[in-house]
Amino acid sequence: MSWFWTLSLRARLMLIGVTGVAAALAAGSVLLYQLLVFTVDRTLDNEALGTAHEVAAMVDSDRLPAPIPVPGAQLIQVVDGQGRVVGGSVSADRLIPLLRPAELARALKGSAVVVSGGRVGVSGPLRAKAVAAGPADNRQSVIVAVQVGDVLTSRAVFRNSLLIAVPLLVAALALIAWRVIGWTLRPVEALRLGAERISGKDRDERLAVPPAADEIRALAVTLNGMLDRLAAARARQQSFVADAAHELRSPLTSLRTQLEVAQHVGDGGSLPTDLMTDVARLSALIEDLLLLARADADSRGPANPTVFDVGSVLA
Repeated sequence: MSWFWTLSLRARLMLIGVTGVAAALAAGSVLLYQLLVFTVDRTLDNEALGTAHEVAAMVDSDRLPAPIPVPGAQLIQVVDGQGRVVGGSVSADRLIPLLRPAELARALKGSAVVVSGGRVGVSGPLRAKAVAAGPADNRQSVIVAVQVGDVLTSRAVFRNSLLIAVPLLVAALALIAWRVIGWTLRPVEALRLGAERISGKDRDERLAVPPAADEIRALAVTLNGMLDRLAAARARQQSFVADAAHELRSPLTSLRTQLEVAQHVGDGGSLPTDLMTDVARLSALIEDLLLLARADADSRGPANPTVFDVGSVLA
């Protein structure tokens, strides 16, 4: 993840935000799809079980009609304990049971069994539920199946729509997030440009403080406070340099005068001449300090420069 920290702040914020939104959308889409599947399957199973219990009541009362009337597109078979079809709806096969013994056992335990519609000559898969019926010495099974081809097709369309729509939505949100984060970080960029313009020549130069009472405003106020402290420290340094230079200038001037007098009268031999060299060097150093202090005190050029003819001034 070291590459992540090499990205710009704007890119990192966008990546974190978009990743979170993409994860939330993906989880929400999966949850929505599973909820839809569960709701539709439960509705189909409840309808099938309702019909199965009604037919089971007919079997228990020995009033099973032939054929069995069915609501909608349901398919009904009544199978005895030997696996023979003893009754069914108009569209049901009267010879071959829809469910094999293992599938029937699962259906009787409450599970929904999906089988191919080719077993009964219909297109698309069938979703079947089964309940037990009849007396204890002649147990029978009522199988109710419904075609779910259209339901599966609708699920596939919905799933594919989510697979296409979610990435497009994430991409659109990424573009919006990039613009919004850039707009949010604009005050930070303004602070950076303001700090870049501060040269130190003008002691009154400060960063612009944003009007919003947020963290960026607090940062600008803190940086301006730091600039105030730096300006005060610089002023103290300049004052010290100027005062030290002025304080040393007078003793050195007096010392130079005394050495020149001693050199003139020939007092002290060659010592005054040797000391004059050191005094001259110290005087030059002090003059440099004074010049530096003056330059630091006001290093800006004139506010309104004027062009004039030097010759006319000297004439």
